[in-house]
Amino acid sequence: MGTSATTERYLQSGPLRDIYEKVMEGKRLSFDDGLTLWRSNDLTALGALANIVRETKNGNNTYYVRNQHINYTNVCNKGCRFCSFYAQKGGPAPYTMTMDEVREKLERTRHIPVTEIHMVAGIHPKLPYSYYLDLLDTVKSVRPDAHIKAFTMVELLQIQKLANKPMAEVLLELKAHGLSSLPGGGAEILTDRVHEELFPKKETATPPLPSICRV
Repeated sequence: MGTSATTERYLQSGPLRDIYEKVMEGKRLSFDDGLTLWRSNDLTALGALANIVRETKNGNNTYYVRNQHINYTNVCNKGCRFCSFYAQKGGPAPYTMTMDEVREKLERTRHIPVTEIHMVAGIHPKLPYSYYLDLLDTVKSVRPDAHIKAFTMVELLQIQKLANKPMAEVLLELKAHGLSSLPGGGAEILTDRVHEELFPKKETATPPLPSICRV
């Protein structure tokens, strides 16, 4: 554990030396420092700085989250070419979990100290908005202390469409029912050309999506 003398000399003489000094002194980085790191292509220096902070905070310890995944439906109307999860002819049979099935799945792991419930699924065109609220309520009824991480951006757009409300209002309502954070995913390809080839029915990564960005 610890930064080697060679790495220290590299950081002290490199373009990120001012940030290195702040890190070593335990000072909080500024917004401009964040921009400098974002613009840097020196992965060696970035990794070394991140490791210094990690070891300062945690020593040589590693931490992890014990979570349980629930994929509540494999019915999806996006037809992404790379996906083998969604129900299709010659592939997986379609399913949509009832609240009793969700509860049963959670109950089967009650003996395990799960701290996070991770839920993502297909974009089911016929599920009502109430389904998603009931889903969160069901998880909280079994795992009241668990952190619920659920719904990719594509799922959120479908949920907003069903709710027929502003995205900010939908997110606040989901949060009130137990949603704690959002997972990554849903906009895996940022190039429009490749997007059109692989999943033209999914939302693009380009604007307009201002209602999400402002929340």
